[in-house]
Amino acid sequence: MQKKKETKKISSMDMLRKLKPYLNLTFLQGSIILLGWLSEMLITMFRPKMIGLLTDEGLIHQDYTRLCIWLGVLVCVSLIAYGNEIIHANVFARVGRQFARNLHQASFEKMMRIPISYLQKRNPAEVFSTMNVDINQITRLADNSSFRTIVFLFQLAGGLIGLVSLNYVMALAVLAVIPIKQITILKFAKNKNQLSDLYIREWQGFSEWYGAQVDGMQEIKLWNLYSRKTQEFGKQYNKFLHLSYQVAIWDSIERGAEQCLNLLLEVVIYLGCGYWVCSGRMSVGNAIAFLSYASYVSGPYGVIAQIPYIWADIRPSIERFLNFLDIEEEQLEGIEMNTGEEAETPAVEFRNVTFGYNEEHTVLENISLKIKRQEKIAIIGDNGEGKSTLIHLLLGLLIPKTGTIFFKENTMDDMGLIRWREHFSLVSQKPYLFPDTIKNNIDLEEQKSIKELEDLLSCYGMGTFIEKFHGGMSYRIIGNSANLSGGERQKISFLRAMSKEADIVILDEGFSNCDEETRKLCRRILLDPDLPKTVILISHYEEDIRGVDCVYKLKNHQLFKL
Repeated sequence: MQKKKETKKISSMDMLRKLKPYLNLTFLQGSIILLGWLSEMLITMFRPKMIGLLTDEGLIHQDYTRLCIWLGVLVCVSLIAYGNEIIHANVFARVGRQFARNLHQASFEKMMRIPISYLQKRNPAEVFSTMNVDINQITRLADNSSFRTIVFLFQLAGGLIGLVSLNYVMALAVLAVIPIKQITILKFAKNKNQLSDLYIREWQGFSEWYGAQVDGMQEIKLWNLYSRKTQEFGKQYNKFLHLSYQVAIWDSIERGAEQCLNLLLEVVIYLGCGYWVCSGRMSVGNAIAFLSYASYVSGPYGVIAQIPYIWADIRPSIERFLNFLDIEEEQLEGIEMNTGEEAETPAVEFRNVTFGYNEEHTVLENISLKIKRQEKIAIIGDNGEGKSTLIHLLLGLLIPKTGTIFFKENTMDDMGLIRWREHFSLVSQKPYLFPDTIKNNIDLEEQKSIKELEDLLSCYGMGTFIEKFHGGMSYRIIGNSANLSGGERQKISFLRAMSKEADIVILDEGFSNCDEETRKLCRRILLDPDLPKTVILISHYEEDIRGVDCVYKLKNHQLFKL
């Protein structure tokens, strides 16, 4: 059902096309941006002309009135440019925030739909850190600096028109420097791309290591590993510190090369304009205008030439993000469902199921098992024999290598995992509780009232258990359930499982942290013949499985009925 897909390279155009749906640019926002770019080009074309006229007609001819007129026009044009920039900064801020939100939401929704094995191989801190870094990089495509880059493109067009209109020979001399600059920047971009990709990979490794140390902080303290872990930190951190140094060196070399090329451009302009002015074939005002136009070409071009460099920085993050979105998802939606109302139809059936985490390690081999409706069974076996693996297969968290699992004659493909999992509830050895109230951790779908939950507690004789918490059902559980004991977590998880309208209740060492009184109470509830649920118990304790209808044992990858 889930096939492993190879990571593939994506072209730059395909990347942008796949990101487009997350941009959500409205027609009004697009119109404002486009008008802003066009107005920037027009302003670029006319502002140097005004400076030239102000110089020639005002300063050179000593005409103060003309000077004031052209100065006033120049001020008005400049104010329009500033206003245009403020408006567009506001538009891009809104677009960028929405873009980031859409990317984060897409990644979160994808996280909920991919096989859980993907997350089990990664530290939570590493997953979030990598995703956050990648999305921050991607949103650079829609921030105000991207707007300024495209503005510079229009400024470049306006500057080129102005240069050619004043002196096409000098314009060609200025343009001769551009290919040299472009080749240089592309060379730096190629090296930066490789370094950036390595840097991010090293950072991911460091994040994974750091998260593992936080998870194991108790062991570090108990074993006094302070010195050893400090040394490990140095080794881990130094791996990407060297790459950071290399990136910084390449940045400084690139800036130095750009400054040298800009200096070459200035020399060409001053020599050329000086010659034309001294020979009387260009006015001083036009020379100043030419210098302004040249700045609109060299300055913006310097930024535009950085696009490959910036893209080299962003591309690895886009590629990683899109490859993540391309991971094969669980089959949540089904095709059909057979209700299987006949009494003899098994609630659950394993038919020749084999599973292994890799080719060399088979955990379960050719397992066949039928569990009747409302039957109470137990599965026992030594550690590592595959008891939890069997349950994960039943819940669709793992997929059999061969064989099929049925629920009332339906396969997972028939039903889809959403409907399949509706029929199961689980109490695990280490249940997860969300940082929320006890009520919301029992009723995860938030569909039951306080009264309904209180009736449930009363029915199962656990009312006094909840009453001991300050605020009762409103008591708030903190992160990692640090304010609860292991037994309290399992009791809340047990109530959660029993409150769900599921056909089958599974307890995978679900009593392991509970006191004897609670264990007896839960066993009495689960093994009650009148309980209209199928029950699957996994436990190492004989007393936990006493009274079940059937006991099965896993040994040497096989399942035996005792």
